[in-house]
Amino acid sequence: MEEPVRPGPWQSFDAWAPDSSAFLYSEAEIDGSGAVASVSLLRYDVVTRSDRVVATPGRGGTWSADGSLIAYVTEATEERPCGEAGAEQACTAVLDVASGEEQYRFAGPPAFEVGEARLPEFLPDGRLLYITPEGNLGLADAVNSTVLHEGGANELGVSPDGRMLLIREVQRLLVVPIPEP
Repeated sequence: MEEPVRPGPWQSFDAWAPDSSAFLYSEAEIDGSGAVASVSLLRYDVVTRSDRVVATPGRGGTWSADGSLIAYVTEATEERPCGEAGAEQACTAVLDVASGEEQYRFAGPPAFEVGEARLPEFLPDGRLLYITPEGNLGLADAVNSTVLHEGGANELGVSPDGRMLLIREVQRLLVVPIPEP
């Protein structure tokens, strides 16, 4: 009698480090029913050929332009809420690569879901684009956050100079200027 094949981990690539020395990927264990257990964000070091967990739960990792910070989506918990209200389901967190310490976090996106993550994304000036709990497009740094665009955006692209966003909505393209820091 043949033993059932045990599914392996689900993995997806998130982002290369700016100097190509490492990359971030998300990994989840899938049980026999196809359900996802926990999702982790990992950092793979190309030189040492080793990986380490950045965050559990964690997904959608991205690097700052200088490689000193990693932003990712994680779940809110009673011990680690995202905002003052504490009722959020998901957070965007920013981690210092050198120390491994979380620098700050804020509420959003609406839920922690496994799948393709478009955001968060660092701008060249270090600010972070993210999805708010309401599903809007937000811009934040360690101190301030603001809504750049209300409503859903299917895709977006940051201009090379970091001054404009091109947002694809259901039936139109929209250019949104990014305010100066």
